[in-house]
Amino acid sequence: MKYILPILLFLISCGSNNSSTNEKNNKTATLDNNKLSKKYTTIEFNTLNSYTIHHKPAPSPFDQDDGFNFEDVSNDGFIDNQVPKKIKKLSGENIQITGFVFPVVLNGEQVQSLVLMSVIPSCCFGDVLSPNDLIFVDSTSDMKILKQDQKITIKGKFKVGMSDAAKNKGKFLYWLKADSIELK
Repeated sequence: MKYILPILLFLISCGSNNSSTNEKNNKTATLDNNKLSKKYTTIEFNTLNSYTIHHKPAPSPFDQDDGFNFEDVSNDGFIDNQVPKKIKKLSGENIQITGFVFPVVLNGEQVQSLVLMSVIPSCCFGDVLSPNDLIFVDSTSDMKILKQDQKITIKGKFKVGMSDAAKNKGKFLYWLKADSIELK
């Protein structure tokens, strides 16, 4: 699982731009009716990616002892410290956000987890996405109606932090536990 982000970024940068449109526009997939009574703050990707993330330089293998383990070198805290306070304050809040679907965990045709992206994936000469352009979305309910590149609005509980990634399913800065999904 530790290689999911590099693989995902490769797939995103080399994916096709075949936007699939669902004929059932404005259909809402309710994942849990009890959660819909919550109030949701509308967030835009241009808020979440309004800052540039810098990565600390990787150490050279020639500067290290034979016992050096590159997997012990983490960028997580370094990235977390760059997130603006106004975005960190959203962690734990119920939000709604619109973006594009990139399924990452499938069970047959059922999408169990996806990455919500700020842009539709394009060819390898397209934009390179930063960790603040992606939201890992998880659900225990059926998201079968979703297709890659579909534009959707998701409501759910938002979480910020790379340092929590090891306990979950990969290296992502933003996380969302989906309550409902609306096709656009």
